Amino acid sequence: MLRAMIDQVIAFAPSSIVIALAHVGALAWALLRRGGMTPVLVLNVAMAAGILAYNGQGIGRAVSNEDWGLLALIAFALANLLCSGAALFGMRVPRQVLWVGFGVDLALSVLLVAFMFLFKINRLI
Repeated sequence: MLRAMIDQVIAFAPSSIVIALAHVGALAWALLRRGGMTPVLVLNVAMAAGILAYNGQGIGRAVSNEDWGLLALIAFALANLLCSGAALFGMRVPRQVLWVGFGVDLALSVLLVAFMFLFKINRLI
């Protein structure tokens, strides 16, 4: 059920733009506020939770099929969720780790926008 809901949100093309703009806004907030990383951490947690919720049921199949790309994405999302969640609750996490997670999330959101608007499948043969 959660996977179907995420599919509907992502299928709506403007949602990918909103996700990318939220990342740009969080980046601007963090750079202009000098140390105010809360929006970055919240987006890291939200993106990681979405990735894990979407792919959580398929972990067993990914392992049995040796789908290393999906397993790497799930491992990254889990690490990002744990590190950003820990930083939100006041634990000391190296800022570089948090920024790398955010940078990957930003790149994924930009790639999602590009995919949504540049690739069209009219029919499958």
